[in-house]
Parts: sequence; structure tokens; C-alpha cells
Amino acid sequence: MAHILLIEGNAELRADVQKALERDGHSVEAVGNSDDARNSVTMRIPALLISDQKLGEEYVDFLNELTRNRKLSRIPVILMVGSDDLSGALSSYECDIFAILKKPVDLDHLRIQVETVLRQTQRQKQSRKRERRSCAARSCASSAKCAPPRKT
Repeated sequence: MAHILLIEGNAELRADVQKALERDGHSVEAVGNSDDARNSVTMRIPALLISDQKLGEEYVDFLNELTRNRKLSRIPVILMVGSDDLSGALSSYECDIFAILKKPVDLDHLRIQVETVLRQTQRQKQSRKRERRSCAARSCASSAKCAPPRKT
């Protein structure tokens, strides 16, 4: 299944989420802060990032770094927020947030969101591959959108 990076400051919740996702067959690396998360993504790029929003400004910088890195910018993010943080959940982030879950997190709902996001991103990858193959078949010079086929 997928490799997931979980960033959660609360050790108990981090362990619960990790167990639930591992039961579904995923490989989960669970860390408690943005420094450990930064080290993790340099070792192995996750298919999904699940994160606690309340890790401070340094964490916002980490997520925004991901967005600016070409290799890492497509990592989907599921954000877990406290009920008092819902209104500002998206305002600080440049990255694509695929889902926002209110704490306390319902693990069954989280598992459904994870599967939905992973399926959606897999379809997007397949679509990009088809587009690249089609482009290559038409002898395109760049990886940008292809010019229409020549009329003969």
C-alpha cells in the first residue's frame, strides 16, 4: 500500500492514527515535529502527508517548503485541526490541502479520507503518464502540453 508521513504533536493520537493506518496495510512514519518531518521526506517521499495544524510557524514554513520543491509539491495533505482552528485552517498554507478533519479525529472517517485521497492522486498520476506517453508519441520537444498533431 502507500507510504504515509504522519506529523502529530500528541503522542497518544499519533500512535492511534499510526495503528489504524497500518492495519489498513499502509507504511506509516509517525513524527512529532517539523524537523523530524523534514528529515523524513529527504529519506523517502510519502504518498500522503497527514498533519496536525498546531505545530507552530516553523511547521507552516515546512509545508510551504514542500510546495516550492518540485519533487515534493504534489504530496497531498490531510490537515487535522482543533475546532477553534477551523476558520483559519487554510489561510497560512500554500500547499494543496485535500481534506480538513476536526479533532478529535474519528479514525474511521480518517481512514476513508486517506483511501479517497490516495485513489484520487493515483488517478491523477495515471492521467499525467498517459499525457506524457501521448506527447512522446507525437514527438514533442518539451514536456509541456503538446501541439496538436500535424495534418498531412
